[in-house]
Amino acid sequence: MIGTRKVLFAVAVSTAVMVGSVAPAAAADTKIHGSTMLVYKSPDGSSVVLTAAPGSSKTGNGSLNDAIAAGWVTPLAQSSASTGGGLSPQTVGVVGATTCSTSWSYFSTYVAGGANGCVLSAIGNDYETPPGGSRSYISTAFTANIHYSNSLASSDLYVDRADSWSYWAGGNPYNATQVCLNDTWETTGWAFTPVTVSIPPGAGAGFSTSGSSISWHCPSVLTNTYRIEHITTGVHFSGYEINGFQETAQEDMLFSYVWYSNYEATKGIH
Repeated sequence: MIGTRKVLFAVAVSTAVMVGSVAPAAAADTKIHGSTMLVYKSPDGSSVVLTAAPGSSKTGNGSLNDAIAAGWVTPLAQSSASTGGGLSPQTVGVVGATTCSTSWSYFSTYVAGGANGCVLSAIGNDYETPPGGSRSYISTAFTANIHYSNSLASSDLYVDRADSWSYWAGGNPYNATQVCLNDTWETTGWAFTPVTVSIPPGAGAGFSTSGSSISWHCPSVLTNTYRIEHITTGVHFSGYEINGFQETAQEDMLFSYVWYSNYEATKGIH
């Protein structure tokens, strides 16, 4: 789905990196590593918000490697073909694992099988011309490591790690006035078979659930930056027979008095 929303209104802007009710990372944390700055880390470390370090060069890649090197995010453990299904999060997803098939029958039978998992990813670019600026694009993307296990009694789908980000590629203006990011993970089950959703108990602010979906909305906007990134681990869905999954990453960026939203980064397995 592709869409753009523009809302015109006046807004007062703080010069702080982060505004709102959620506190940034503790002062004891190493807050900058490479080209990445840590903005927020949940109590249990399962949800992390990142932005660009001051003075860093613009890049379209995610900051996962910086976050792992700094110790803000725990790397996923290597899995093996002999690993059984129904395992806990962070024990199965593999960086560089096979790409998820978008066919559920193939995914559930051959690709995932509860053992090695797979990677689901999407990217979308939205070209805009901010007020008084030059035309460029806003890019939104995500990469998710997931695995699935199924039995006659139940099925479980784990998002071992989801990494989503959005950035403004333009040079005029160099930064957006405000940026925010929204993530949604949703599943479907056979008729009359509800899906139970769960997030880690210490995942922190921004999460909500509705039916068979889990959403995260940035708990506070970032100001005067061109980039926002969210990494989360341990999202879990359980039901009698899960038969579909989809992730969507959507940004909100304010330039002066105009908001832009991009809905393109979405992909599912059905």
